[in-house]
Amino acid sequence: MMTSYVTGWLVFGLVCMLLELTAPGLFFCLSLALATIPAAVCAWYDFLPIWQVGAFVLGSLVSFFVLYLCVGTSGQKDAHYKSAIDALPGKKGFVIHEMHQNHVGQVQVEGQIWSAQSVHQDALKVGTSIIVIRVEGVRLIVRADS
Repeated sequence: MMTSYVTGWLVFGLVCMLLELTAPGLFFCLSLALATIPAAVCAWYDFLPIWQVGAFVLGSLVSFFVLYLCVGTSGQKDAHYKSAIDALPGKKGFVIHEMHQNHVGQVQVEGQIWSAQSVHQDALKVGTSIIVIRVEGVRLIVRADS
């Protein structure tokens, strides 16, 4: 009787580990797999099934908390971090394809080529120095750097 419960908990833990491999990064099944260890220990010492389930629940809560502390906070971005698009306003570059009124041109900003349009619909010639005002979709809104 004792070994069937131990085997059951260990098989359940193995299944949880296999499920974790199919959905990496969530660590939900990993927490459950780790929680089967104290439940299997209780089964080994022939505790009643209610105590085994209690050990599993407590083990789950502890492993969720520990994994959250170890992994859960590492995915949060720094409040001062700016992604590439958020960092573009204020950057300087130059025109590589001329812009006319209502005509989109291209600019190079920090080595990357972007579609761009002048903020005041001004004509900007090739080689004109520009400053990025804002980003609208995949297009930069720029003005001539004076």
